[in-house]
Amino acid sequence: MKHKLTINGLLVALLLGSATMAQDSQPEGATAVTTVTTVNPDSLSLSAVIRLALEHNQTLRKATLSEEAGIQKTREIKAQALPQVNLNGNYSNNFIKPVIVLPGELTGQPGTISTIEMGTTHNIGITGEVKQELFNQSVFTGLQAARKSEEYYRLQTRLTEDQVIQSVASAFYQLQVNRVKREIVDSNMISTRKILTTTETQFKAGLARRIDVDRLRVNLANLESMANLLNNAIYQSENQLRYFMGMQMDDPLQFSTPSLANIQEEMNTVLQQESNEIMQLNDFKLLKKQEELLHLQKKAYKAEYYPKLSLFGNYSYNGISNKFDLLKTSGTSTWYDVAAVGLRLSVPIFDGNARQARIAQSNIQIKQLQEDLSQKKSQLTLNQRNAKMQIANSISTIRQQEKNIILARDIYETTQSNYKLGLSPLTDLLNAETSLTQARNNHAEALLQFKLAQVEMLKSNGNLQSLTQQ
Repeated sequence: MKHKLTINGLLVALLLGSATMAQDSQPEGATAVTTVTTVNPDSLSLSAVIRLALEHNQTLRKATLSEEAGIQKTREIKAQALPQVNLNGNYSNNFIKPVIVLPGELTGQPGTISTIEMGTTHNIGITGEVKQELFNQSVFTGLQAARKSEEYYRLQTRLTEDQVIQSVASAFYQLQVNRVKREIVDSNMISTRKILTTTETQFKAGLARRIDVDRLRVNLANLESMANLLNNAIYQSENQLRYFMGMQMDDPLQFSTPSLANIQEEMNTVLQQESNEIMQLNDFKLLKKQEELLHLQKKAYKAEYYPKLSLFGNYSYNGISNKFDLLKTSGTSTWYDVAAVGLRLSVPIFDGNARQARIAQSNIQIKQLQEDLSQKKSQLTLNQRNAKMQIANSISTIRQQEKNIILARDIYETTQSNYKLGLSPLTDLLNAETSLTQARNNHAEALLQFKLAQVEMLKSNGNLQSLTQQ
């Protein structure tokens, strides 16, 4: 009896990991074989994998560290606006003292020259200094830039998160399709082995040709080779997911096979999703933040033309003696203190036009970034439109492949019936089975492209974070 899978039933069968060969697709005397992937209740869903990746991915950790570094950079800039306090100590041994030359008239020996040593042998001093900026436009501009830098690094982290989510989702869906393809191959191998067994029996009885047996063996060998390739692809996909999650390759993780039974509903609603404004996307915001930073950099260069005014105060306590005995109680040393407060004004006059050159460079960088902004806006708009077009193409391909599967199954069933009656050669049956397999693989690939297009659309709309909730 002929049996046709409905489209919805086929979707569920493929994407749940089922690889069912209907009873009528088996040779005479064979029973229906259904291979279903066992889903571990503790296996990881896509959202769980994404959440783990957001916690442990090394690239994202580096971005987070850069964000923390930006916070510390702000603290460094803020420190320039706070009082600067320093304490210095020094000791010197003047074993050859400087001298001063005096005319003899001053020493009571007219017509001669006298020299007098200056200072003492041992000198020690402790100095404390406090400095407070009263007006320094460069520092004030730096504070504004530091706060903008924090926002820049936060946006950079969000972008890295989006990249991780997209990579994880793409690898996860690729894993599912590889599983489906492997199960299709498994089902074909079961069918081929049964046909081979029957044909070998017929050959021994003189009812089949040797070439038919050889063709079946070659076909089975090809299927086994394909199964090995798909096993490797599954292994690589799982390891890729472990890598994105920041896990060890030997970690015993299980990845679930999600149900996509609502694929028809998704296809009907996905194109109705509204796109976010380009200027609300993190890619665009990041460039805008860079533009703000460049304007602040230009402002900082201009600030170098401004004078700087600071308040300072210092106090020092010094001891001198001709003996290495600086204890005040010994009576051989002299101690005295010095203190001062004041204002320090620094006025830039001429620096060879270096500041002017730096400002000109900033203007060029700003113009370059404005070109980047225009280009990024066009690119993001293009990405949104391309994502919608890819979604539409994927939906059209899926529906076409659904029809192809039904047609290929009809051809296979008819050819199988003719083969049983001796009206069709084995070659036609193998070709029909290959066509059915190809149609099913193409359908699975079309589903993958649809899911990848969905991910791309979420990215172009700035909604990739929604995958963590699915």
